[in-house]
Amino acid sequence: AGQTIYPEMISEMRRPQDFPKALWCSTPYLCLVYLVVGVVAYATYGESAPPYLLDVLPYNWTRRAGGALMCVHMVVSYTITQQILTRALHARLFPSTVNALRPDDADFRRGALHWFAISSTLMASAYVVAGAIPVFSQLTGLIGSVFSPFLSFIFPCVMLRRSGLELSMLDKA
Repeated sequence: AGQTIYPEMISEMRRPQDFPKALWCSTPYLCLVYLVVGVVAYATYGESAPPYLLDVLPYNWTRRAGGALMCVHMVVSYTITQQILTRALHARLFPSTVNALRPDDADFRRGALHWFAISSTLMASAYVVAGAIPVFSQLTGLIGSVFSPFLSFIFPCVMLRRSGLELSMLDKA
């Protein structure tokens, strides 16, 4: 579900108008990877596939390595996705320091402290909520099942259409 970073990618591109080209090139591969993983998993485990990804690994170093890699993945994913909310809160709570996140700005230290406080508060809040809900794994599974297809397949298409570029324009590029 890397599409959550599409708006950030567009804002960082030298030529944002080239984003649809990247989207058209990468989406077939994304679909192919989803298809291959699903087919291989079903062919290997059938309906007895474990609901938790790491349950396919034996209890040895491979499971520990998989757990460590899963932890790294979650930290990176959380860091990427929380940036948007942190920036919005920073702009709302401390507008004078929201753009002072470069060392040459006078309010750099205050802005960095504000950013750290907001992002740390969000992380602690997420931890408390996750621990307070007794069926959190079922809740996240439901949310993922409902929204992941939309975010993975429909959201990129909507972004392409909203970009104002028509398919015929892509053919000319």
